[in-house]
Amino acid sequence: MGATVGCETNAEQALKTTAITDKPAFVEPFKPIEGPTVWYGEDLDVQDVAYEFTPREIEEILKAVASVEKRQLKVEEITREDFVLPTLGPKLDIIHQDLIFGRGIRLLRNAPLGLDVTLQQSIIAMWGLSTYFGKQVPLTQVGHLVGHVRSDEGVTKRVSNCTPVPLGYHADNSDIVLLACRTQAPSGGDSSCCSSHALHNEILKRRPDLHKVLSEPFYSDRREWWPEGSPPYYKSPFFHYHQNTLGVQEVQPNLEEVAEHLGAPPVKPGQVEAVKLVQEIAAEPRVRFDVRLRPGDILLNHNLTTFHSRTTWQDGASEADKRHMFRIWAASPLGWPLDPLYAERWQTVEVGKRGGLEVRSPFKLHVAITPKEYFQDFNDWFALYGATATTEPLKPAASRAQKQDLLRKFFPAMESGAKVEERSALIRAEA
Repeated sequence: MGATVGCETNAEQALKTTAITDKPAFVEPFKPIEGPTVWYGEDLDVQDVAYEFTPREIEEILKAVASVEKRQLKVEEITREDFVLPTLGPKLDIIHQDLIFGRGIRLLRNAPLGLDVTLQQSIIAMWGLSTYFGKQVPLTQVGHLVGHVRSDEGVTKRVSNCTPVPLGYHADNSDIVLLACRTQAPSGGDSSCCSSHALHNEILKRRPDLHKVLSEPFYSDRREWWPEGSPPYYKSPFFHYHQNTLGVQEVQPNLEEVAEHLGAPPVKPGQVEAVKLVQEIAAEPRVRFDVRLRPGDILLNHNLTTFHSRTTWQDGASEADKRHMFRIWAASPLGWPLDPLYAERWQTVEVGKRGGLEVRSPFKLHVAITPKEYFQDFNDWFALYGATATTEPLKPAASRAQKQDLLRKFFPAMESGAKVEERSALIRAEA
């Protein structure tokens, strides 16, 4: 195992920012990166990333929750101005800046999210805290602004983050991802993070040939979520050099299936090996940082400089022993300049607005308070659009028929055998 969380935090130490400037790390293409964004799990302990709320700060959060409930605001209507935290707010601003310009990983502990508050109060607390890190952007094309991560309850088509399958190291479609724990399973469901800038340096040192491959465009599967009128794949390199910064975006491992079944350009030499190497290095004990979230924890990651993953889990019989996490994607007002190719997945590269998925009609932005509502939204989406989600890599026999059905729905020209044309690399980019 890598460096594992297992002791109490020190609040004063946790607020010592690793950000040495309010600018992104300066990066010279194809040269090693230096600075706080490069770190190794073996060198970290919980005191380096965690901040535990004090009793006074917890009371402030609960008071803000009560104020919102009294005003009967919908969760998606709550702004930072509605969720006033006089003592805690300035500290969250420091943590926010450290997240963007420092190490890129923070852990908030002891938030009032567990079973001692109602489900709605837990979500309000999570949402209110998230307003100090930016604007919430949609997690799904159904319009979800808060995700329920737990074993699904009746969703007819599987969604990977709502099943106990392990997830590889990846980054999400936003500046910041917040993962909050309401309840935890007795075993498994552990999170792991790594510095994607450290991955950059390791690959540059070990395999400069594959580093070059990872700096060129890949074609990845959009899966069941993609903007209307777009092909079911997107174009993106793993390493995005842009204006002396480096953003790192995941590349999915099923490259050959994407080319074979979705009409993407052929896989180039070295691409499959390069993607495999990324996962291997990220999982090395010296590289990764493992953390088991407990009720009241909120793990924050900067998606441009860190990757995260999750192990499988086994729920217990009681509600307290069923793993239930909340997830929010946030567009930070402190965001770095982005390569326009990010717009292929992030909808736009405009700071403060970017990230998330395009919401498909007739769905609208909203917060599903209960898991039942959340999963019913998926069922409605699948029923309307005929999509079939999968928790496994594409399998040739099944995927071709499955994906072709979807392609015909969104690209009528395919009925006559026409190939989907690749869209411009600058799709949806802001001027």
